[in-house]
Amino acid sequence: MILAMLTGEEKEIYVNVANRGLIGNLPEGGCVEVPARVGAAGVRPVAVGDLPVQVAALNRTFLNVVELTVRAVLDGERAHVYRAAMLDPNTAATLPLPAIEALCDELFEAHGDLLPAAVRR
Repeated sequence: MILAMLTGEEKEIYVNVANRGLIGNLPEGGCVEVPARVGAAGVRPVAVGDLPVQVAALNRTFLNVVELTVRAVLDGERAHVYRAAMLDPNTAATLPLPAIEALCDELFEAHGDLLPAAVRR
């Protein structure tokens, strides 16, 4: 990326950026991974349009989990972390609700000092 910006020789890379109309059927402002052209003018994300409906649905499911996790910190609401884990398709498919809560508690305990103060006990 740096070489392309310094030399002006354009390259295509994939970047994670805020969705600003890049993927039409995902929420505006959410983080999306899209191709980008990199060169002397910098990094220019490329719009990809709408995803197939089933792919967009799967992505929105993940974005809901991420949004709740971020809201936990912004709102100072630790319960949002539990809810996020309960909404995660893999976690929900493999663990009952009490086990998900216990898992979150173990993770809070193990990583307490690394977590934002808003979600620590």
